[in-house]
Amino acid sequence: MTAHTEYNLTASTEMIGQRVDVALASQLTNLSRSKIKALIQNGKLYVNDLQITDADYKIKAGDRLFLRYEQVRGPAPLTPSSMPLVIVYEDEHLLVLNKPAGLTVHPGAGNYQDTLANGLLHYLGHNISGPTSGRPGIIHRLDKDTSGLMIIAKQELAHMLLSALLARRQIKREYVAFVYGVPSPKVGTIATRIARSSQDRTKMAVYTNKGKSAVTHYKVEWVYHNTIAKVTCNLETGRTHQIRVHLTHKRHPIVGDQLYGRSYNHNLSALGEEAKQVVQALRRQALHAQRLQFAHPFTGEDMEFFAEPPADMQHLEGILGL
Repeated sequence: MTAHTEYNLTASTEMIGQRVDVALASQLTNLSRSKIKALIQNGKLYVNDLQITDADYKIKAGDRLFLRYEQVRGPAPLTPSSMPLVIVYEDEHLLVLNKPAGLTVHPGAGNYQDTLANGLLHYLGHNISGPTSGRPGIIHRLDKDTSGLMIIAKQELAHMLLSALLARRQIKREYVAFVYGVPSPKVGTIATRIARSSQDRTKMAVYTNKGKSAVTHYKVEWVYHNTIAKVTCNLETGRTHQIRVHLTHKRHPIVGDQLYGRSYNHNLSALGEEAKQVVQALRRQALHAQRLQFAHPFTGEDMEFFAEPPADMQHLEGILGL
């Protein structure tokens, strides 16, 4: 978490003739001279409304100094928050839950309360791995507006073992989505590199020369008038927004995706009026993590869980008659 700090002063008699970094260091006791020098060289200092980047600038009588800088603060302590949790399975080591759409997984910029992490801390107390980390027990995350199954570790050893399973790609994660158009071929693999978009920092994007490897296996299950398709996706990797980015990369964005699908002109003329209204009214990506499969990290037992899509996606499927 960052906070902007601003410092204004008019040069005192004692400061006249001093190097500006030396003078500021005597005033700003919370910053070292080397830090102040770096801030000046990075254009954070203004003298008489003019940017100064030379740390050995000599202060003159009447100079007005303005320094603006960012302070990085540690995350606020995670606080428990009561909320309903749909627990699908629980034992002494782990639990599997069904996250609703609209629930942020862990605290982040502008959202430090009422996340799943806050709810887990309330439900499990300190009987959870990393209770003060901001991401207690969370093995893998889902986007705020993606619903579905998640694994939560209840102790540090379980967290380590489950994370190792994930790193070795031994946790099967299957999603269901509704997309515009019909991906071709109907069964395939999308393999690209994904990195933060250089044009919009809220997005991820496909690149050829940077980013992390990302692999999604998909299968078209049903098609409605060549307009909407029901697709299942299995993750080989788990990059941020991976399925959303990959399907958009194939020019078949997920129905309702407010971040990746808005720039596409979707021809819905083949849909009936009711179906068209349901599609256009969906304000979250029609994406649901429906299946998890993995070996229990302590018993070796094959664990498999399935969660039906939530009401909004079931309603869409029913209207389309898939």
